Amino acid sequence: MTRLRFILTATAIMVLIALALPAPADAQAQEPRDRRAFEAAAEAAAPMAGRSYAWARCAGLYRSVRLHAGRQALGEARWDYAGQVEAALHRRASLERAEEFGQAWPSARISAEVDIDALARLYLARYHAMIAATGRPWSRDPIWAADNETCGGLLDGL
Repeated sequence: MTRLRFILTATAIMVLIALALPAPADAQAQEPRDRRAFEAAAEAAAPMAGRSYAWARCAGLYRSVRLHAGRQALGEARWDYAGQVEAALHRRASLERAEEFGQAWPSARISAEVDIDALARLYLARYHAMIAATGRPWSRDPIWAADNETCGGLLDGL
């Protein structure tokens, strides 16, 4: 029950932040990538992730939301909470890598970090395209909504 409340609260917070952020006045309209193109780009961003891919992708999603919104917009409590979720996802991605590839923990942690950062940058680029197309970074993005739901399911397993 606590995890469900956590997921619902996190989703509500992200949607409220998206609604509160204004679109830049000088944004030029451009179409965001479709799902197939985004999936290909995400897989290319983390080509050696193996079983850790979903965990790294979700950590990248949480990182991207934190980086896009910023500490001030999120407030300290939400900023810290999102950071804790990202850290838990990062740990799980690292553990999956260590087990799957027989990597030492420090190596698995670093390689997961590289992929998480690459995935976060991909999401950030998508937010900019979505702002230009819709005025909102993620609230009207079906890919973000689907990924957020998938990540909520992963968080249930932690």
